[in-house]
Amino acid sequence: MILRRFRARAVLVVVACLGWCVAGCSTAATPPEPPTVSVSMCEIVDGQAQFSGPWRDDLERAYRSSVVSDTAKQMLCSGTGLTAEDVVEVQAAMRACLADAGITQVEFMEYSRMSITQPAGMPQTAFDSVESACESQSGYYPISSLYFSMRQNPNKADVDQLIADCLVRAGLRPAGFTGQDVRAEYSGDDSRVPFADIADDSAQAPVLDRCLNNPLGLS
Repeated sequence: MILRRFRARAVLVVVACLGWCVAGCSTAATPPEPPTVSVSMCEIVDGQAQFSGPWRDDLERAYRSSVVSDTAKQMLCSGTGLTAEDVVEVQAAMRACLADAGITQVEFMEYSRMSITQPAGMPQTAFDSVESACESQSGYYPISSLYFSMRQNPNKADVDQLIADCLVRAGLRPAGFTGQDVRAEYSGDDSRVPFADIADDSAQAPVLDRCLNNPLGLS
């Protein structure tokens, strides 16, 4: 059986709509003023990694995690912050790790999303095990998701409210639509499609996607 899986960015999602990235939310609406960015950094003090900035807790949690590779930890506390080069490096390592296990159809996409095709004949449990192990060994987890999340929401503002504001600016939701309304879209029945009224509209769906993943329109 062939299974195509999609991994969405993992941290703008610290809530239900995980997720983190190209253009602004609307081609018609005026984008918001660029935020004043607070940089999240790391330095070694007395042999210990010390993180600062809005993403401090997430960075420290990842750094202390037993499943995060040494390579990823070096990137997390390089002194320069996570970079696009770091992402390219962990993507290459992830691809190589999967290939060693016979998984060769891999595609990296926008918003830290990844598509993997499960080889015919590979049991689901084996496929899941390989994917999880490679994410950790390569550093793909947590580098890719953290990089895109920090890039698109540098001040770690309430992502649900950012999404709501973007949808209002784009004219996809009325004034007064809030982050609480966004959270409501993801609550209840798992079979319910969030934003179903616009998710399948060919014209509105791309705008919805940008608002969900890059609500500030940062490049």
